Amino acid sequence: MRSFPTHTMVASACIFLACAATALAQTPVGSAFTYQGVLTENGEPVDGDADVEYRLFDADPAGNQVGPTLATNAIAVVSGRFTAQLDFGAEFLGQARWLEISVRHPAGVGAFVTLAPRQELTPAPYAIGLSLPFRAVADVNLGSVFEIVNNDMGWAGVFRNNNPANTDAALNVTSMGGPAGAFLNDSGGTTVVSRAIALADAIHAESQGGRGVYGLISSASAPAPSSAVRGENLSLNQQTSGVWGSSAGVGYGVRGSSLTGRGVFGEATSDFGFGVFGEAAGRSGTGVYGLHSHLTGVYPGVDGVTDSADSGAAGVRGRATSTAGGTRGGGAGALTYGVLGQSASRIGVGVRGESNTGVEGAGQQFGVFGTASDTIGQGIRGEATFGVYGLGDNGGSGVTGEAGNGSTFGVHAIGFGGRLSQPALRADGGTGPAIFAMGSRAVEGEGTEFGVRGVTWEETGVGGTFTNYADGVALSVNGRAEVNGTMAVNVLEILGGADLAERFDFSEDAEPGMVVAIDPQQPGKLRVSRHAHNTRVAGVISGANELSAGVILGTRPAGDRHLPVAMSGRVWVRCDTRAGGVALGEFLTTSDLRGHAMPVANKDLAEGAIIGKAMTSLAQGEQGMVLVLVNLQ
Repeated sequence: MRSFPTHTMVASACIFLACAATALAQTPVGSAFTYQGVLTENGEPVDGDADVEYRLFDADPAGNQVGPTLATNAIAVVSGRFTAQLDFGAEFLGQARWLEISVRHPAGVGAFVTLAPRQELTPAPYAIGLSLPFRAVADVNLGSVFEIVNNDMGWAGVFRNNNPANTDAALNVTSMGGPAGAFLNDSGGTTVVSRAIALADAIHAESQGGRGVYGLISSASAPAPSSAVRGENLSLNQQTSGVWGSSAGVGYGVRGSSLTGRGVFGEATSDFGFGVFGEAAGRSGTGVYGLHSHLTGVYPGVDGVTDSADSGAAGVRGRATSTAGGTRGGGAGALTYGVLGQSASRIGVGVRGESNTGVEGAGQQFGVFGTASDTIGQGIRGEATFGVYGLGDNGGSGVTGEAGNGSTFGVHAIGFGGRLSQPALRADGGTGPAIFAMGSRAVEGEGTEFGVRGVTWEETGVGGTFTNYADGVALSVNGRAEVNGTMAVNVLEILGGADLAERFDFSEDAEPGMVVAIDPQQPGKLRVSRHAHNTRVAGVISGANELSAGVILGTRPAGDRHLPVAMSGRVWVRCDTRAGGVALGEFLTTSDLRGHAMPVANKDLAEGAIIGKAMTSLAQGEQGMVLVLVNLQ
């Protein structure tokens, strides 16, 4: 029957650890300690080799094992005594510990026997926790784990890293919940002073998820100029910073958040300083970025206000100082911008101005330059009594709009009101031109009601005037041109059609190229001619063979039987060649074949029924049309 060994700690081990703790920054002690035990079996001391296992627990008899399981195999036991070096790591930091031992004797034979009870370790091993580097852990709700107090004039504590090759922090304060460090000054002085020499960091704060530096003014009555975090720069070097925020990812170098006050406040008290200065050194960086991320609300990402009444004062000022040549199309050497407003939404606004003058631009090239990369985007959008107001001086332009390739517009004005509402674009020229346009298409208008509308209220005024000083076309209309009133011209040149026609109502269906006559049954209406030598002949319906009328008299068509009839000029007519062919210059009269003309065989019979002279020929028996010069006789 094996008996329980006796456990003791050798006094010399405690003396060794205490001496090592006074060596400060020289060779520090480890966490190992010397253990001696007495092993007896059936009341007799054990001699020979034995296998011994050691485990550390936080309670007896239950509890949890802490640290690793240590083993000394084939350890020599002489007269029952054995000695071992045990190292459980940093497990002696103020908590009670019990040692559990399992023994197998002789070594390598049989099973291990766990000895009971566990042996409570006396305070001597806790000198390990006082060695340097120092580490203290305590489970307390109030109070301090470690406190340094100096009631005189010196420093309360100094943390110094004297090894230039060591980049670790001289003081590392870590918290799993609340503030990692708290600094309080009750006398009104400076709470924390941090100095750095050369390019070192005076304060380096790092956060894996919380706040690297958190500044809080907890009193609502704190006087000005109280600051939770303040950066001040007395250097004359332009590249130095009172507060410098840097971000290597997609986060923020400096972020300000506010419920009602100012998230970030910048103030310049000198004539040439900057309250907030943002610089982007990368090709795609942003110097100052303002974002209003809420889905509702009218407050801006960046709000610029000036209280100055002096001319030139600005809440937000944008300047482009680059002198490199630029191109309006982008790419290498593209234009730079003092203020660039962009909207990723088709209904968003890149830059919005509100006041008596929403946006005012002045520049040697562009005061305000707006581009739209989307086919329905707006480079510049104005809403007000004057949405966009341009004032040109010294030969310059108040507003210049330029469109690149594709479906783009230099200036796009849209009016959503009714017919008599205010226009989308208004230009007041005084005694000079209100709008001056130059280009291959100087002015292009497109609308469901009016493409371009010109109005004047003066008796001698002109709604629109078009002039071509190079003897070219002053006004080109592609489509129907309507004049509600009187149109006066010196010369009217008809380029498309070839006859003078008038619209008539028909009593039956008819087609272009047919000969028509007065309907004796329905006075005022026409019908298709069906008699030879018909003295009631009225002309030929225009439009056959895609030869349209040059001038059409009468009202707009009221139906399918309101057709233009050529009374003069050239028109194609259907011809009857059963009795003979049609020769050039031959007179044509009506035929008994419905809607057809035929050559005049007897001029006496055709008197009063002649349509005109043939300008083309048609052989006998051939079906087709003849171009006739209409001249009713």
